[in-house]
Order: sequence, then structure tokens, then C-alpha cells
Amino acid sequence: MRYTVKQGKKIAIHPHVQHHAKGTPGMTQGKLIFIGIASIVGAGFFLATGTIFNIAGPATLFGYLLAWLSVTTVFAALGEMAADEPGKGGSFRAYIGEYLGRGYSFVGGWVYWTAGVLIMSSEVTALGLFTQRWFPSVPLWLLSSLFSLLAVGLNWLGSEKFGQAESLFAVIKIVAVIGFIVAVLVVAGGMVFSGEYLPQTKAEWFPHGIKGLWSSIILIYFTFGGIIATGLAAGEMKEPEKIPGAFRRMVLLLLFLYLIPLTLVVLTGSTGSLSAQQSPFITVLSRLSVPYGDELLNGIMIAAAFSTMVAAMFASTRVLVSLAEDGDAPRKLLTKNKREVPTYALLASSGGLVFAIGISFFLPKEVYELLSTSAGINLVFLWMGILISHHIYRKKQRKIKGENHPMWGYPLRTLISCIIIVVVLVGIFLDRKHMISLGFTLALMILFTFCYQVMKRRKNTDKKTIRN
Repeated sequence: MRYTVKQGKKIAIHPHVQHHAKGTPGMTQGKLIFIGIASIVGAGFFLATGTIFNIAGPATLFGYLLAWLSVTTVFAALGEMAADEPGKGGSFRAYIGEYLGRGYSFVGGWVYWTAGVLIMSSEVTALGLFTQRWFPSVPLWLLSSLFSLLAVGLNWLGSEKFGQAESLFAVIKIVAVIGFIVAVLVVAGGMVFSGEYLPQTKAEWFPHGIKGLWSSIILIYFTFGGIIATGLAAGEMKEPEKIPGAFRRMVLLLLFLYLIPLTLVVLTGSTGSLSAQQSPFITVLSRLSVPYGDELLNGIMIAAAFSTMVAAMFASTRVLVSLAEDGDAPRKLLTKNKREVPTYALLASSGGLVFAIGISFFLPKEVYELLSTSAGINLVFLWMGILISHHIYRKKQRKIKGENHPMWGYPLRTLISCIIIVVVLVGIFLDRKHMISLGFTLALMILFTFCYQVMKRRKNTDKKTIRN
């Protein structure tokens, strides 16, 4: 482990970001925002919102506001630590390992890798569903296989090409959302501003009661799934002190990109005709008879989902490399090709797609929601770990050197966000399908904890053998 010194304090440089410490150009604030948008806005937003509206109805808007509040806190906590301790490169594992313990870092790393595989799997399933609109006779598993090969190929080209592609995809996503907003306002502005479809009663806002909203928020969290990947990208910032500002701009942009289009879905009276198999935005454009709008948006959603899938593959591969560098995964995963791509780690992460493609062959209609919920559960456990790590970090920083980039509203903001996350996790018990996903996640965490204990005992045994 290498170290750097900042304001008289010795800071560990996490292994997977050592190349940045050597003086590579780094990333600008604008590029970080674009990569963050590209990593977050994907099929979860464009497709999963159909399922969410079916469960929660127009109250989905309240769910997104609630989720956004806790998501901004996670971003702020991660941004503060990344700015104050740039040697850790925005790695959530580095913070969890230092402030909660190595065991939590081990389990957290493998949980995130699993979440990344699940995100890839859900995105590739969504890609198949989007593409089936144009090629209905082609089976879902075959379309998923083709997109998987394309994603592996793009990651194989290296991080520079990945960054360029993600910036382009981010622009496409932003233009798509703005285009949807403009198209709806031009075609149905009178309907929207008159509020004729605005829900008036509690029954209209909550068609399935509070229970419907409560059980759907875990899926809403899934649509913000790229936060940790964005944190890893922040480790490449050439001016780390600008990370918190970039994150603040990013979450404000996310509020605009998410809430306004979803509000238009409600104000056009489309919530009663949505399908879990089709994006609500395509449903709206079809109902309003916007010329070629639904087909154009479908193509953009394919690009958006592919982008998020590629980003999840990139982040999962890097986390797997980080695990291998720490001795928590086979050293073979550190092998790189001439483009500095960790080939075995990439293949191992991509191998999880085989599982998803296999499931999509047997359960083509159910697989997307199951994968999305499992990924969402994995992610919120990690977000809780980040918030707790940040709390411990702030207590230690106060004793050492004060606060350099303090998060606004701490500690009350952290406490409220943790309570929201716990309440959301309790809501999982209200839906049988979500219980399946929770059981899968808990089983994985128990398995990873067991593996860590076995590994720890072996290392202790080896140390005793060497001493003797």
C-alpha cells in the first residue's frame, strides 16, 4: 500500500487508484457529471418505472422525491470523503474497510460485484424487451446474448474508449428526456396545464394504498443504481476538491431528468394503461399519437440501457480487481492485456450474464423485476454502509483536523436517510416477489461472511505455521 500526505496527514492510496496518484491527466468536473448521468439513467428509469406505476400509481412521484432525498445524502457523504481523502479514489470499499472493518469491506465488495452483475443482467433483459418491439419473433435470450457480446467488446477496448462512449451516451439520454418533455408539452400542453388528469383524491393518488407505494420504493432505489460507479469514477478527478460540487450538480440534474417526465406521465392520464413490459414514456407518446416519437424513443432507450449495462460491467470489473489486489479474490484476476484491461476480471463479471440469459429463457416475463429488485436491495445495504462509514469518519475528522468539505445537514440528514432506507427495507416484506429477492440477497451476504471467516482462519493458520 502506498501513501500520500495531505495537510500533514498520512493518507493511504488505495491500490486500484495508484495510477492516478502518479500524475495521469485525470477527469474534469463536467466529464464526471456526464459519466454519472450515463451510469445512473438507464433501463431502470425507462422501463422499471412502468412496474413502479403499476404498484404505486401516481404516488410514484412521492416515492421518487423520498428516494431522491436519501440518494443525495449518499452522494454528499461519498463526495465529502472522496474530496478529503483523494488517495482512496472514491472507493466505497476503502472507506468501509477503514471505518467499519476489513470484514465489512470484503462482504461489501462482493455484494457490490453481485449487484453489478444483477444490474447488467436487468439491463440486458430490458435491452431484449426494447428490441423485441421491432423484432417480436426473436427470442429474448438471443437478443440478450448479442448485447452481452457487444458490451464485453466495448469494455475490452479500455477505459479511455469507455469514457468517450459514456459521455456520448449521457448526451443522448439528456436529449431524449428533454425531447420527451418538449414533445408532450407541444402536443398535449393544454391537457397538462389544465390539470384535468391530476389526481384529486387519496384513492386516485394511492390506488393500492400506502402499501403499494411502500413496497415499490425498493425498485425506485434501483433506478439510482449507478451511485457507487460514479464514486469510483470520481477517483480520477484531477481536482478532488471539486467532487462535492460535481455531485451536487449531478443530483439536481437527476431531479429534473426523473421528476418532470414522470409528472407528465401522470398529467396525461397514462398511469392506468401502463405495462411492465413497455416503457411508460413510449405508452404516453403512443397515446398522444406523436409521429414516430415512440419508435425514436425506443431506439434511444436501447442506447441508454446499453450504456448503463456497459458502465455496470466496467465498475464490477474494477471492484473485482480491487478485491484481488487486497487478497480477497484470486490474484489471476489482476492479469491485464496491452490496453490495461483486466481480462480475467472482465470475463468473470460478464460470466454472470449467462445466469440472467438462462433465466430469461425460462421466465421471460418475470425476470426483469426479480433482477431489478435484487440489485436494489444489494445497493441500499451498501448505501447504508457508506452512510455509517461517513458518520464514523466525521467523528474522527473532528478530533484530527476539522472539516474540509462538510456535508450540509449532518448528522440529522444522515439519520433521516438511514431511517428512510430501513423503512424501505421493511416494505420489501409487503410483496411476495420482493421477498424472493430479499432472501437471495441475505443468502449471498451470509455466504460471503462465511467465506471471509474461512479465509481469515486460513491466513491466521498460515501465519502461525510460518512463526513455528
